[in-house]
Amino acid sequence: MNFEAIQKLIADEKDGVTYNDFCKRLNSYPIHRDSLGEEVIGIIERVEDGSYTVEDYETYLTFDLTQCDRLCVNSNDEVQVLAYEELHDSYYQVRLNQSMEELSREFEAWKFKLVAECDEESFDKIISTTQRKLRYYEEELLGTKSFASYLPIIQSNFLKIEDSLLELKRRLWPKNEVIAQKEPESVANSKNENKFNSMELDLVKKHFWQLTQKISKAGGKPHLSEKQFEQFITNAFSGHDDSPKEKIKMNIAHGEFGTIRFLFYKFYDLCKIDYESTNQNKDKYVRLLTDNFEGFDYKKTADNFNK
Repeated sequence: MNFEAIQKLIADEKDGVTYNDFCKRLNSYPIHRDSLGEEVIGIIERVEDGSYTVEDYETYLTFDLTQCDRLCVNSNDEVQVLAYEELHDSYYQVRLNQSMEELSREFEAWKFKLVAECDEESFDKIISTTQRKLRYYEEELLGTKSFASYLPIIQSNFLKIEDSLLELKRRLWPKNEVIAQKEPESVANSKNENKFNSMELDLVKKHFWQLTQKISKAGGKPHLSEKQFEQFITNAFSGHDDSPKEKIKMNIAHGEFGTIRFLFYKFYDLCKIDYESTNQNKDKYVRLLTDNFEGFDYKKTADNFNK
């Protein structure tokens, strides 16, 4: 298969012809397994025969998204090198979409098999572990040249996996959805009332809790301390003092603003229909970020909210 044939497949795809042939042909070139660890090879084989474990799935999530780099960059084959250099964006965009579709299907089957084998406590541990690992994979992919530009797509799919697990838990154990700590009744009621929208405050906290877990490149600390997190929840959601609040200084490096912005966009996307009385509410969620945290310009945030 020569370079002209690859170019033709690219042109055909623009006219509505499937791009799968190109992907299949390029991926049909053998991966030099000597250059891969035995652990990864074992995972590939178990994925292929359907016997992979939870740990295999989580590792495969990263491997599948980065194997194109290994395939093309480490190859001496002229076709692969040309494809990498000349067709980089088109190839990776399609491969990324295919990977996400495949992984989503696998995940749907995997999670229901998992439910049959564990109790609520075990399920909570799996949710926590999955969230931590997805944040780790996100950082790994940021350092992968081919996928850094597709970070919003990757983040969106990672969040879908997390949301899917949380929604599954809500359906399986609905009576335990909100567990209030023992506090004086008046304090507990005040703290568990969400004045921002109709979402349960416990679910709001679950969505934004990752800000206290994900390590920023700025100083190697989380974006928010637990104290700052509670301040944000009080200022934006549960407090009853409407006077202007001092903005919180988030621990954030220059290249991480888009990641934080996307987290707030995801919250908007999650709430805009089910937890709002009108669908004209984007500005409200943009200001949820810009009014509560330093460094986020309103216009720039609004113009790039979903990016």
